[in-house]
Amino acid sequence: MDYKFQIKQALESEMPEIISKLDYYFAKEPGYFEELVPVLYHRKINTANHHLVVKDNQKIIGVMAVKINQLISYNNTYQVALIGSLGVDPAYRNQGIMSMLFDYVVNDYAKGVDFLALSGDYKRYKRFGFEPGAKIECYKYTPKISINDRYDFKTVDLDMVNYCQKLYEKEAFIFNRKDFFSHITMWKYQPYIIFNNGLPIGYFVINPSNFIVEEIMLEDKTMVDEVLYGIATFFQKEIRLKVSINNDYYCNYISSSIIPEVYFERNLYRINNSKLSNVLVTRCDLI
Repeated sequence: MDYKFQIKQALESEMPEIISKLDYYFAKEPGYFEELVPVLYHRKINTANHHLVVKDNQKIIGVMAVKINQLISYNNTYQVALIGSLGVDPAYRNQGIMSMLFDYVVNDYAKGVDFLALSGDYKRYKRFGFEPGAKIECYKYTPKISINDRYDFKTVDLDMVNYCQKLYEKEAFIFNRKDFFSHITMWKYQPYIIFNNGLPIGYFVINPSNFIVEEIMLEDKTMVDEVLYGIATFFQKEIRLKVSINNDYYCNYISSSIIPEVYFERNLYRINNSKLSNVLVTRCDLI
Protein backbone atom coordinates (compact mmCIF):
# COMPACT_ATOMS: atom_id res chain seq x y z
CA MET A 1 0.00 0.00 0.00
CA ASP A 2 1.18 3.53 -0.77
CA TYR A 3 1.41 5.83 2.23
CA LYS A 4 1.60 9.59 2.51
CA PHE A 5 4.90 9.28 4.41
CA GLN A 6 7.67 6.68 4.37
CA ILE A 7 7.71 3.85 6.92
CA LYS A 8 11.10 2.26 7.42
CA GLN A 9 12.98 -0.04 9.74
CA ALA A 10 15.02 2.13 12.10
CA LEU A 11 18.79 2.25 11.66
CA GLU A 12 21.32 1.98 14.48
CA SER A 13 22.56 5.46 13.64
CA GLU A 14 19.02 6.80 14.20
CA MET A 15 18.57 5.45 17.74
CA PRO A 16 19.90 8.56 19.56
CA GLU A 17 17.42 10.70 17.61
CA ILE A 18 14.59 8.19 18.25
CA ILE A 19 15.27 8.23 21.99
CA SER A 20 15.40 12.03 22.05
CA LYS A 21 12.11 12.25 20.17
CA LEU A 22 10.38 9.77 22.49
CA ASP A 23 11.66 11.74 25.49
CA TYR A 24 10.16 14.89 23.95
CA TYR A 25 6.86 13.26 22.90
CA PHE A 26 6.15 11.79 26.33
CA ALA A 27 8.00 13.83 28.95
CA LYS A 28 9.56 16.85 27.23
CA GLU A 29 12.77 16.19 29.13
CA PRO A 30 15.95 14.30 28.17
CA GLY A 31 16.79 10.93 29.69
CA TYR A 32 13.19 9.89 30.45
CA PHE A 33 13.10 6.69 28.38
CA GLU A 34 16.68 5.72 29.18
CA GLU A 35 15.75 5.84 32.86
CA LEU A 36 12.35 4.16 32.40
CA VAL A 37 13.35 1.28 30.09
CA PRO A 38 17.15 0.98 30.07
CA VAL A 39 17.14 -2.42 28.35
CA LEU A 40 15.60 -0.79 25.26
CA TYR A 41 16.79 2.80 25.42
CA HIS A 42 20.19 2.86 27.08
CA ARG A 43 22.49 4.85 24.81
CA LYS A 44 24.94 1.94 24.59
CA ILE A 45 22.30 -0.57 23.41
CA ASN A 46 21.22 -0.99 19.80
CA THR A 47 17.53 -1.88 19.54
CA ALA A 48 16.92 -0.40 16.10
CA ASN A 49 15.57 -3.76 14.90
CA HIS A 50 12.64 -3.32 17.31
CA HIS A 51 11.63 0.11 15.99
CA LEU A 52 9.84 1.49 12.96
CA VAL A 53 10.14 5.13 11.96
CA VAL A 54 7.90 7.36 9.85
CA LYS A 55 9.78 9.90 7.73
CA ASP A 56 8.92 13.04 5.87
CA ASN A 57 11.85 13.02 3.45
CA GLN A 58 14.74 12.50 5.91
CA LYS A 59 12.97 13.85 9.01
CA ILE A 60 11.70 11.33 11.60
CA ILE A 61 8.13 12.31 12.44
CA GLY A 62 6.85 9.14 14.11
CA VAL A 63 8.12 6.09 16.01
CA MET A 64 6.65 2.71 16.91
CA ALA A 65 8.42 -0.03 18.87
CA VAL A 66 7.44 -3.52 17.65
CA LYS A 67 9.04 -6.70 18.92
CA ILE A 68 8.15 -10.14 17.58
CA ASN A 69 8.31 -12.74 20.35
CA GLN A 70 7.29 -16.34 20.93
CA LEU A 71 4.56 -17.36 23.32
CA ILE A 72 4.81 -20.97 24.50
CA SER A 73 1.57 -22.40 25.84
CA TYR A 74 1.19 -26.10 26.70
CA ASN A 75 3.87 -27.06 24.14
CA ASN A 76 2.29 -24.91 21.44
CA THR A 77 4.30 -21.95 20.12
CA TYR A 78 2.67 -18.74 18.87
CA GLN A 79 4.16 -15.64 17.29
CA VAL A 80 3.27 -12.41 19.06
CA ALA A 81 3.91 -8.81 18.00
CA LEU A 82 4.42 -6.70 21.11
CA ILE A 83 3.77 -3.02 20.42
CA GLY A 84 5.48 -0.60 22.76
CA SER A 85 6.55 3.03 22.51
CA LEU A 86 4.41 4.92 19.99
CA GLY A 87 4.75 8.62 19.30
CA VAL A 88 4.12 11.20 16.58
CA ASP A 89 5.76 14.60 16.17
CA PRO A 90 3.27 17.23 17.44
CA ALA A 91 3.63 19.19 14.20
CA TYR A 92 2.40 16.15 12.22
CA ARG A 93 -0.47 14.99 14.39
CA ASN A 94 -4.01 14.61 13.05
CA GLN A 95 -2.62 13.52 9.68
CA GLY A 96 -3.34 9.80 10.10
CA ILE A 97 0.20 8.76 10.98
CA MET A 98 -0.82 6.47 13.83
CA SER A 99 -3.45 4.83 11.61
CA MET A 100 -0.84 4.43 8.89
CA LEU A 101 1.57 2.72 11.32
CA PHE A 102 -1.06 0.30 12.59
CA ASP A 103 -2.20 -0.49 9.05
CA TYR A 104 1.39 -1.25 8.05
CA VAL A 105 2.14 -3.37 11.13
CA VAL A 106 -1.11 -5.37 11.02
CA ASN A 107 -1.22 -5.95 7.26
CA ASP A 108 2.45 -6.12 6.35
CA TYR A 109 5.20 -6.02 8.99
CA ALA A 110 3.52 -8.46 11.41
CA LYS A 111 1.11 -10.10 8.99
CA GLY A 112 2.10 -13.65 9.87
CA VAL A 113 1.88 -13.38 13.67
CA ASP A 114 -0.90 -15.01 15.66
CA PHE A 115 -1.80 -11.91 17.60
CA LEU A 116 -0.67 -8.40 18.48
CA ALA A 117 -0.61 -6.94 21.96
CA LEU A 118 -0.22 -3.49 23.49
CA SER A 119 -1.07 -1.57 26.64
CA GLY A 120 -3.26 1.49 26.53
CA ASP A 121 -6.70 3.05 26.37
CA TYR A 122 -9.15 0.71 24.66
CA LYS A 123 -11.12 3.63 23.21
CA ARG A 124 -7.99 4.78 21.42
CA TYR A 125 -7.11 1.43 19.83
CA LYS A 126 -10.39 -0.41 19.28
CA ARG A 127 -10.72 1.04 15.75
CA PHE A 128 -7.61 -0.96 14.84
CA GLY A 129 -9.30 -4.21 15.86
CA PHE A 130 -7.93 -4.49 19.41
CA GLU A 131 -9.99 -6.04 22.19
CA PRO A 132 -9.66 -5.58 25.97
CA GLY A 133 -7.43 -8.01 27.84
CA ALA A 134 -7.92 -9.32 31.35
CA LYS A 135 -8.44 -7.00 34.29
CA ILE A 136 -5.84 -7.00 37.04
CA GLU A 137 -6.54 -7.47 40.73
CA CYS A 138 -4.12 -6.49 43.46
CA TYR A 139 -3.85 -8.46 46.70
CA LYS A 140 -2.50 -6.52 49.66
CA TYR A 141 -0.04 -7.98 52.17
CA THR A 142 1.28 -6.31 55.33
CA PRO A 143 4.30 -7.20 57.52
CA LYS A 144 3.86 -10.11 59.94
CA ILE A 145 6.49 -10.41 62.63
CA SER A 146 5.47 -14.05 63.28
CA ILE A 147 7.09 -15.22 60.04
CA ASN A 148 10.05 -12.86 60.13
CA ASP A 149 12.68 -15.62 60.35
CA ARG A 150 11.21 -18.19 57.98
CA TYR A 151 12.46 -16.74 54.73
CA ASP A 152 15.51 -14.98 53.43
CA PHE A 153 15.60 -12.81 50.32
CA LYS A 154 18.66 -11.96 48.25
CA THR A 155 18.98 -9.95 45.07
CA VAL A 156 19.44 -12.07 41.96
CA ASP A 157 23.05 -12.24 40.80
CA LEU A 158 24.33 -13.82 37.61
CA ASP A 159 24.98 -17.12 39.41
CA MET A 160 21.24 -17.49 40.12
CA VAL A 161 19.88 -16.37 36.77
CA ASN A 162 19.85 -19.94 35.44
CA TYR A 163 17.80 -21.03 38.46
CA CYS A 164 15.22 -18.32 37.74
CA GLN A 165 15.14 -19.17 34.05
CA LYS A 166 14.60 -22.89 34.68
CA LEU A 167 11.85 -22.21 37.21
CA TYR A 168 10.14 -19.85 34.78
CA GLU A 169 10.36 -22.41 31.96
CA LYS A 170 8.55 -25.02 34.08
CA GLU A 171 5.34 -23.03 33.70
CA ALA A 172 2.81 -24.07 31.07
CA PHE A 173 2.36 -20.54 29.74
CA ILE A 174 5.45 -18.40 29.12
CA PHE A 175 7.09 -15.96 26.74
CA ASN A 176 10.44 -16.83 25.25
CA ARG A 177 12.92 -14.69 27.18
CA LYS A 178 16.27 -14.86 25.43
CA ASP A 179 17.93 -12.57 27.95
CA PHE A 180 16.14 -13.42 31.17
CA PHE A 181 17.99 -11.04 33.47
CA SER A 182 17.55 -8.05 31.15
CA HIS A 183 13.84 -8.81 30.80
CA ILE A 184 13.08 -8.93 34.52
CA THR A 185 15.07 -5.75 35.16
CA MET A 186 13.91 -3.84 32.07
CA TRP A 187 11.54 -1.50 33.96
CA LYS A 188 14.04 -0.94 36.77
CA TYR A 189 12.31 -3.67 38.75
CA GLN A 190 14.37 -5.57 41.30
CA PRO A 191 14.52 -9.41 41.24
CA TYR A 192 15.05 -11.42 44.43
CA ILE A 193 15.68 -15.09 45.17
CA ILE A 194 13.50 -16.58 47.94
CA PHE A 195 15.27 -18.89 50.39
CA ASN A 196 13.77 -21.22 52.99
CA ASN A 197 16.21 -22.92 55.37
CA GLY A 198 19.06 -21.90 53.08
CA LEU A 199 17.55 -23.46 49.93
CA PRO A 200 16.09 -21.50 47.00
CA ILE A 201 12.34 -22.00 46.62
CA GLY A 202 11.53 -19.34 44.05
CA TYR A 203 12.00 -15.76 42.97
CA PHE A 204 9.99 -12.57 42.73
CA VAL A 205 10.31 -9.27 40.88
CA ILE A 206 9.23 -6.11 42.67
CA ASN A 207 8.79 -2.50 41.61
CA PRO A 208 10.72 -0.56 44.29
CA SER A 209 8.80 2.64 43.57
CA ASN A 210 5.41 1.27 44.68
CA PHE A 211 6.22 -2.18 46.14
CA ILE A 212 4.04 -4.05 43.69
CA VAL A 213 5.19 -7.62 43.02
CA GLU A 214 5.17 -7.81 39.23
CA GLU A 215 6.12 -11.48 38.99
CA ILE A 216 6.55 -14.39 41.39
CA MET A 217 7.52 -17.99 40.66
CA LEU A 218 7.56 -20.62 43.40
CA GLU A 219 8.54 -24.26 43.54
CA ASP A 220 5.42 -24.81 45.67
CA LYS A 221 2.59 -22.43 44.75
CA THR A 222 0.61 -23.25 47.89
CA MET A 223 3.17 -21.17 49.82
CA VAL A 224 2.28 -17.94 48.01
CA ASP A 225 0.43 -16.25 50.90
CA GLU A 226 3.11 -17.00 53.47
CA VAL A 227 5.92 -15.97 51.14
CA LEU A 228 4.21 -12.67 50.31
CA TYR A 229 3.72 -11.89 53.99
CA GLY A 230 7.41 -12.69 54.36
CA ILE A 231 8.28 -10.24 51.56
CA ALA A 232 6.20 -7.51 53.24
CA THR A 233 7.98 -8.21 56.52
CA PHE A 234 11.38 -8.13 54.81
CA PHE A 235 10.73 -4.68 53.34
CA GLN A 236 8.64 -3.49 56.31
CA LYS A 237 6.20 -2.17 53.73
CA GLU A 238 2.70 -2.93 52.58
CA ILE A 239 3.09 -4.77 49.27
CA ARG A 240 0.68 -5.84 46.55
CA LEU A 241 0.60 -8.81 44.20
CA LYS A 242 -0.88 -8.26 40.73
CA VAL A 243 -2.85 -11.14 39.26
CA SER A 244 -5.07 -11.43 36.20
CA ILE A 245 -8.69 -11.98 37.22
CA ASN A 246 -9.84 -15.61 36.74
CA ASN A 247 -6.71 -16.53 34.82
CA ASP A 248 -3.65 -16.31 37.02
CA TYR A 249 -2.92 -19.68 38.64
CA TYR A 250 -1.94 -17.97 41.92
CA CYS A 251 -5.59 -16.99 42.38
CA ASN A 252 -6.20 -20.61 43.37
CA TYR A 253 -3.77 -20.38 46.28
CA ILE A 254 -4.48 -16.92 47.69
CA SER A 255 -6.45 -16.97 50.92
CA SER A 256 -10.13 -16.07 50.55
CA SER A 257 -9.74 -13.77 53.56
CA ILE A 258 -7.58 -11.39 51.50
CA ILE A 259 -9.86 -8.94 49.71
CA PRO A 260 -8.71 -8.14 46.14
CA GLU A 261 -8.65 -4.67 44.66
CA VAL A 262 -9.47 -4.21 40.98
CA TYR A 263 -6.44 -2.36 39.73
CA PHE A 264 -6.51 -1.77 35.97
CA GLU A 265 -6.83 -3.36 32.54
CA ARG A 266 -3.35 -4.21 31.42
CA ASN A 267 -3.29 -5.23 27.78
CA LEU A 268 -5.27 -5.04 24.57
CA TYR A 269 -5.14 -7.72 21.87
CA ARG A 270 -5.78 -8.13 18.20
CA ILE A 271 -6.08 -11.76 17.11
CA ASN A 272 -4.82 -12.63 13.62
CA ASN A 273 -5.15 -16.39 14.04
CA SER A 274 -8.75 -17.53 14.37
CA LYS A 275 -7.59 -20.81 15.93
CA LEU A 276 -6.06 -19.00 18.89
CA SER A 277 -8.41 -19.64 21.82
CA ASN A 278 -9.92 -16.87 23.91
CA VAL A 279 -8.61 -18.61 27.01
CA LEU A 280 -5.08 -18.27 25.72
CA VAL A 281 -5.47 -14.61 24.83
CA THR A 282 -7.00 -13.54 28.13
CA ARG A 283 -4.12 -15.17 29.95
CA CYS A 284 -1.53 -13.09 28.10
CA ASP A 285 -0.74 -10.87 31.08
CA LEU A 286 2.98 -11.79 31.07
CA ILE A 287 3.92 -9.26 28.41
